[in-house]
Amino acid sequence: MLKKLLGNLAYNPSLIDGLPSYERKLKNEQRVRLLALLILLCMAVLCFFNAINPAKPSLSSSPNDLISGGFQGPSAAAYDCSNNIDNYGSILSGYGISCNQLNFANLQNLRLGNLKGFYSLSQLPYSDPERSFSLNNQAYYLRPISFSSSNYPRTYPVIWLTNQSGQSVGLMASSGNVISNFIPKLAPLCSGNCPSHYVAVRTENRNVPNTNGSTAKPGDLLIYTFVATNHSSSPIKNFAISVNLANLLAYGSIVNTYGGHALNNSLSWPATTIEPYQSTSQEMAVTIKNPIPGTPISSSDSNYFDLSMNVTYGNSVVVHLPYSFPKFIEKINRNLYNISPWAGLFAVVGATIYSGYFILRNYLTKEEIRGIKKDYINNDH
Repeated sequence: MLKKLLGNLAYNPSLIDGLPSYERKLKNEQRVRLLALLILLCMAVLCFFNAINPAKPSLSSSPNDLISGGFQGPSAAAYDCSNNIDNYGSILSGYGISCNQLNFANLQNLRLGNLKGFYSLSQLPYSDPERSFSLNNQAYYLRPISFSSSNYPRTYPVIWLTNQSGQSVGLMASSGNVISNFIPKLAPLCSGNCPSHYVAVRTENRNVPNTNGSTAKPGDLLIYTFVATNHSSSPIKNFAISVNLANLLAYGSIVNTYGGHALNNSLSWPATTIEPYQSTSQEMAVTIKNPIPGTPISSSDSNYFDLSMNVTYGNSVVVHLPYSFPKFIEKINRNLYNISPWAGLFAVVGATIYSGYFILRNYLTKEEIRGIKKDYINNDH
């Protein structure tokens, strides 16, 4: 309409009186477009931070997961492997799997009955017998797969691969944990002269000497004792008691470490020397959270948020919590389309550029109208 008005202005100069109304409309449009541009810029900033530090699932993941929350499919697993996220590339290398293999793999549903005789590699110690490994100062634990818990689902999405030796390796999509029927080539957590480990728990609230297997109440104070014993004739130097407490911290809070240092889900004490046939011990005090969290059971680990606190240090001690509400396994919908953070960022940047184009076009149109009015006034005089 504006183009038509400007085209007829030479034949009908009175049409110049209609230009101010168009100028006002353009000003109003520009305000709206500037507001939209501001919103898009804020979205672009948020998308940028989300791209460089992607959000991770909380309830649907477990500290036992090698990859927090698992992955969507083989391409996501290949990305985690190639970038060695959480040591994933190094772990798969110990199984004889290359990251490039994941680009040609498929996701399959695996039935539990097919996993007899297999081992699972994960981040938390749960019980004996287990093999422990160390990689970049991070401990990993290999245990025989057992599905005695009724909380486990019937099937799991798994990426099946074959390594260079023709052995089968499975990657659990819900957790990134690795399953195989052989021992991976990873460095052991302890080699040579290694002490035995033992943990015990007691409560001071009710004067029970051993709380293992009993039921605690919200607010109870629990005292855990960790013992390392040297059974050899040689001293063990620079030995530090270190414990992963992720399962315990779901329902408990540490109130006293007695000189220990807590970092993330781990607690460690200063290194010491264990003399031959002697022991060293450390304690920590924990209170049960009140109220007890009602978080759903993790979909990748039925032992996480299952109303029990499991602490493993050689042996395992379990403290149960009162049942006051139904507990369900949280479900993950993996059929939704997955848009990467970078794709979202590029889409917002594209929309911002598109919006900026129309704001610039609006501004130039306003300047053109002002120029026409100025030329008309000058010619009129």
